[in-house]
Amino acid sequence: MFEVDLHVHTTYSDGVSTPREVLEEARRRGLGGIAITDHDTARGACAALEDARRLGIVLIPGVEVSAREAHVLLLGVDCSEPPAVRKGMGVEEVLDLARDNGYVAVLAHPFSRLGIAPYPVVRMPHALRRFDLVEVLNGKSLMLSNRRAMRLAQRIGKPGVAGSDAHVAASVGVVRTALPNLENPDGWEDVVEELRRGRVEARGRTSILAIVRHYLREYAALLPF
Repeated sequence: MFEVDLHVHTTYSDGVSTPREVLEEARRRGLGGIAITDHDTARGACAALEDARRLGIVLIPGVEVSAREAHVLLLGVDCSEPPAVRKGMGVEEVLDLARDNGYVAVLAHPFSRLGIAPYPVVRMPHALRRFDLVEVLNGKSLMLSNRRAMRLAQRIGKPGVAGSDAHVAASVGVVRTALPNLENPDGWEDVVEELRRGRVEARGRTSILAIVRHYLREYAALLPF
């Protein structure tokens, strides 16, 4: 069964690990692939495609758009013509971009890390219906938040996926998305097609200890010694 981490950041946005470092960690953890989804740029993902081929990891080119009403993962972007995104776009504009270019649109962590305050998109039924998937397991969010995301996905009839939201290589794969019908994809296009069809399973769970460890790894990596 093929497993992938759909939400990984690198030094091209606010991550502290290089694209190669997160790829090497993905391979070490037995993942078949990852999606590099730097904030508001696909440069990290596109820069890592050749390294991914050499390491035998399927890399899904992506970007996390910091829209006004939500954070949106766009998966399967074209590196020959990367999406023109910017922080503060309207979520409907982002979804139009996904529709017009054939990207898979994932609603990322729809509730706060603590599960208390939702993003405004949660109260936008028309926009919610336009997403392909909902991130129901976010590696940096408490299970309270993730359970609320699961209930939202069930309510709107969207499949749920998992992503570590790793900002440092050591946190890659703490949760993961399984693709039960996929064994050996020829490339990221096969993975994106499975995601589009919703043939997915979110696997793992989070804890306060794991989240604290995640943040400590980030801070330690930023120290100058």
